[in-house]
Amino acid sequence: MNARFVPPAWLLFERGGALEVRDLEARAPALALSGALAAAALEGDAAPLLRLVPFRPELSDFARDLSAAAPRALTRADVLRGGGYRMLFLELGARCNERCVHCYAESHPSRAEALTLDEVLAVLDDAHALGFRVVQLTGGDPLIAPTLLPAARRAHALGFETIEIYTNGLSLDRALLDELLPLRPSFAFSFYSHDAEIHDAITRTPGSQARTARAIAMTVDAGLDVRVSLIALELNHASLDRTVELVRALGVSPDAIRVDVQRGVGRGTFAADSDTWTMPAPSGGSHRPREEIRFGGMACVGFDGLVYPCIFSRHLPLGDLRRERLRTILERRDEVVVPAHLEPASFRERLACGDCQMRAALLTSSGPCVPLRRPSPRPEPTR
Repeated sequence: MNARFVPPAWLLFERGGALEVRDLEARAPALALSGALAAAALEGDAAPLLRLVPFRPELSDFARDLSAAAPRALTRADVLRGGGYRMLFLELGARCNERCVHCYAESHPSRAEALTLDEVLAVLDDAHALGFRVVQLTGGDPLIAPTLLPAARRAHALGFETIEIYTNGLSLDRALLDELLPLRPSFAFSFYSHDAEIHDAITRTPGSQARTARAIAMTVDAGLDVRVSLIALELNHASLDRTVELVRALGVSPDAIRVDVQRGVGRGTFAADSDTWTMPAPSGGSHRPREEIRFGGMACVGFDGLVYPCIFSRHLPLGDLRRERLRTILERRDEVVVPAHLEPASFRERLACGDCQMRAALLTSSGPCVPLRRPSPRPEPTR
């Protein structure tokens, strides 16, 4: 279906002689315009809408954005960028010292795929040039990647607003922390239960709960920003309130603790009954920068060089870093054909964020994925 786009987050559909204006962030119900108002909007003339705002305040945001940019064809770059790039996930390598039952990336200790240092640095350079504000260094576990320190140093030199290291913390020691401290990274930790037996059953790594707790306390004591992600699974969801209490006792601020259910990506399986689970209310801890960007864009560079619109959107490869630069992949201007019925909620089993669900719905409908080399399946070794 042909649709027009008004940055940063409006889609305009002509339906039966009327104009439907949809907010991609779903902050408000769709607007319906007809007659002269519809014609003016399609021509990029915001004046008639602005005059009506005192009587129809729901037109205010759209009229303001229309006055700044005229409607145009929606391209893949528009879908990915939105109001501006916000966060890049950069997977340094696939190897991890845990083997979590739900790992989205299917990481484990014997995987060897990794980005080269030249690839990592080129990605950071491109991301900064594109306007990304936050970079998350992840994996696998980034603390065991030889490119971690060079990547953090380049990101710091480029001036990213936030450099976040997402880790289980098992390999964090005083020497590594001392090397990172001048770069002032923030840390994000995955944590699963106040009960060590449950936590270690999820990570399938004996002693992992105590080691992660120690790393959380160490980074808090060092004065770094720390957030913790609690992932709800069948094994732990019933006692996450007590897990939150433990994380707070380690010094993590309540608004830096995020709770989500596992997603159906990689080894993870979305629990169909998760809506019935009683869990702590979401309290914050999101990876979004403090100053919100309207329909802000994200991207993920995988440890195999494939690029995705989100770290969990692994069914939607956008391009191959080993064939093209990141900036070329993300700035492609292919026109997006919008389906008559957008169903972003159909992606909730994979994607937690509403804007990522919307992007997946738009990109899936247009078939933007390019033919890629596909890595051979790597079954997890048995112990």
